[in-house]
Formats: sequence, structure tokens, C-alpha cells
Amino acid sequence: MHRESDCQACPSARVCPWAALDQADREALERIMRRPIVLRKGKELFRVGQPLRGLHIVRSGCVKAWNVTESGEEYVLRFYMAGDVVGLGAIADGRYDCNATALDTSSICELPFRDFQRAAELRPALNHVLLRLMSREILQEERLSLLKGNKSASARIAGFLCHLADGFDQRGFSSQEFNLAMGRREIAEFLGLALETVCRTLTQFGQQGMIEVEGRHIVLHDRDRLNALAHASAGGAVVH
Repeated sequence: MHRESDCQACPSARVCPWAALDQADREALERIMRRPIVLRKGKELFRVGQPLRGLHIVRSGCVKAWNVTESGEEYVLRFYMAGDVVGLGAIADGRYDCNATALDTSSICELPFRDFQRAAELRPALNHVLLRLMSREILQEERLSLLKGNKSASARIAGFLCHLADGFDQRGFSSQEFNLAMGRREIAEFLGLALETVCRTLTQFGQQGMIEVEGRHIVLHDRDRLNALAHASAGGAVVH
């Protein structure tokens, strides 16, 4: 099982959804939380259709949720960063509704769901956190749907870069300079664009002075222009 020191030393404690619990509730949760596992790049966390084991909290690294179309084409549903919870969709019918794979070396905490339900019967605050998580997940899906619904490829990519920058900022990292865990193909699969379009647009952003790209290393030089590009094509709505 998990040890209290694991939570105290967690690099993502500031964004962990359970951090707001009082000490007694947090200790109850820590008693059932499993020791973090390390997934190497490309290793699966779970596969679609498998029975729900638990909720998976990304401690560090990045995990992609993905599925396959009827024609056999892979598409990316979400990218989960430190502090995000993977597997919430499985609560509905007890089975995971997507695949989850580590994009780089990732540390994952697992919260066994049956143990969580038993603990929550005695400590309602645990369910309150779960409800907030599910509400936040709905809002995030709405925002990402708006991002991916842009007609302009450049607006989608600008919005995606701003979305990542906000995520790094929330986790205490630089929102101006960061490394991408995902490759160009995965970005294309997430945004519903051709790989060539993603590569060409990033090059154009670089030529226009908005960003600097070297492999997966990104520097945002003009966040205001990127925001304006993303928001103008999103009908003025802000995508976080």
C-alpha cells in the first residue's frame, strides 16, 4: 500500500485533486492508495474493455488516452499531465472506455475503486472530491471540444499550445518554454489534422516569430498572438 511519505514527497502535490482534504480524510485515502508504479514510454496503463481496477493519478510524466476507429485508425482523446486522473469514464459501467499509454517515463498512483467506495461511505468528503473531479472532467471535455472544433488548423494548433502552456503554469513550471511529451503525429491525431499540416503550421508559427521549435522543445515568444489566433476562430470563447 501507499505510504504517507509518498504523498508528502510527491512532486505534484500542489495539483493533486486530493490535496484539499483535511488530514484525517487524507490519511484514510493514503491507507488505500497503492504505491506509485513507473511506466516506461509506450507501456500501457490499461486497455479498452478491461475491468475497472481503480482511478489512476499521474504523479509525473504524461499519459495519452486513445482509441481506434472502425477502420483501424488510431485517434487521441486526451493527454493527461501531472495531477490529472485517468480512468474516470470507467465508473459508468465498470470497464475502461479507452486505452491509456505512457508518452514518456511516468509515475502513476492507483486508487483501488472498491476500496475507495468503502472508505467514502465513512468519509463523505472523499465523494465530494470525486464529484468535483467529474465536474472538472466535463468542463475540460467541453473546452477541448471547442478547441478541436475550430475550422482553422492554425487556430487549433495555437489553442493547443496555449492549453499546454496553461497546464505547465498550473503545475509551477514555465508556461513560455517547455518540452512536448507527445510527437507531431499524436498532436495531429488529437486535433483531427493531417501530420503534414501540424508540421507545416508549427514551421509557419516559427517563421512568424510566435514560437521557436527545436524537436520537441517549444518556446512561446508571442503568447498574445497565439491566444488571439485561437480565440478569434473559436467565436471569442476562451480555451484553457
